[in-house]
Amino acid sequence: MFRVSRRAFLRHSAALALVPLITSCAPTPPLKVATWSFPAYDLLRWRVADNAAIRWIPTAGDAETTFLLRFHRADVALLTLDLALREAALGTPLTVIGLLDVSHGADMVLVREGFTTPERFASARIAVAHTGLGAVTYALARQALGLPLSWENTVAIPVAEQIAAWQAGQIDAAVTFEPFASQLRALGAVPLIDSSQLPPLILDVIVARSDVLDALASSLSALTRAWFSALDAWRHHPDETAHALAPYLGVEPGAVPALFSGVHLLDCAANQEKLRTGLHAEQTAIWSILTAAGFPLPPEQPPLPTSVAVLPPCSESPR
Repeated sequence: MFRVSRRAFLRHSAALALVPLITSCAPTPPLKVATWSFPAYDLLRWRVADNAAIRWIPTAGDAETTFLLRFHRADVALLTLDLALREAALGTPLTVIGLLDVSHGADMVLVREGFTTPERFASARIAVAHTGLGAVTYALARQALGLPLSWENTVAIPVAEQIAAWQAGQIDAAVTFEPFASQLRALGAVPLIDSSQLPPLILDVIVARSDVLDALASSLSALTRAWFSALDAWRHHPDETAHALAPYLGVEPGAVPALFSGVHLLDCAANQEKLRTGLHAEQTAIWSILTAAGFPLPPEQPPLPTSVAVLPPCSESPR
């Protein structure tokens, strides 16, 4: 960094003009992005791998991700909208600056043979992970099946532990997703309903701490541009992109497309359209479900604003 000695500064008053220059030379800290592994998240991770302005922080799951966000260890996180809403309820100032995907078959309810009608499902012992995502999927499934919302027959079991519970005969149905869904189907589970038949409330979003929006606007813009660039690569060069993504996802290149089959990836136009609505309807519906599920929440729904400020113009070609 260019330095002016104290003696020279005092001797030459003209050196005062250098102060703004010195300040502007201070490097902008990298944008810290926290998240766990998930196909859409890893698609973005791959695209920003060589960007020195963005530092990726891998986490073990949603608890670690929200912890880092809450205590200023991360500026941005990739997570589901329900989780962002719950974190906002704890007082973390967040803004949704981008949308990655909406679940379209990835989240589902699997049942044993004999529980494939709404009437039989209503009496089933149903494994539901005690997460916002599990609660939202379960509540929407009951609604779509014409059943009143009830938690009476649910059993709180993490998704990874549902296979053992199924084998032990402790449950008749499970709210699940891949890769656990395939394991349950191998044990005889059959589909009852999935998120392609449900309202589009299961959204993966990019959230930023509201207090970094101005200071890190350039890096945030680079992040959203990277998403649309990654999406462009996936759509126009799927084979090459699958090979690049395979190490991130821990699978062979040929298995990559199937991991994206249950989600709709959201492009620039969809981002502009949905974020300009403020996602008010989605947030209200999710908040109602979380409240009914008994999550410890404040009486009033917290603000979770959206912003299109760091989105590129949709006419701009991804780079």
